[in-house]
Amino acid sequence: ETENRLDDCDFFFTEFSDPLDNETAAFIEIKTTCPGREIPADIYVITYKDPEQRQYLNPPVRSVPNDGFIIICRNRLSFKYKLYV
Repeated sequence: ETENRLDDCDFFFTEFSDPLDNETAAFIEIKTTCPGREIPADIYVITYKDPEQRQYLNPPVRSVPNDGFIIICRNRLSFKYKLYV
């Protein structure tokens, strides 16, 4: 069980974006110190607007990518379009 815990993993919010002109392109970027590690629980996002409502990620994130960055975007297609076009 110890190997599945993230007690020794730090998470740093490195970027937030919630553009007024395209709210579907909102995203959060998180840098971790534990690339490749499994995430033992579902990740969810809450906002100050409604802290009681949890928005679970779909599909759920099951492991930290090898580069150590987790990117949570409201709409994956809008996110890709904004970054790569």
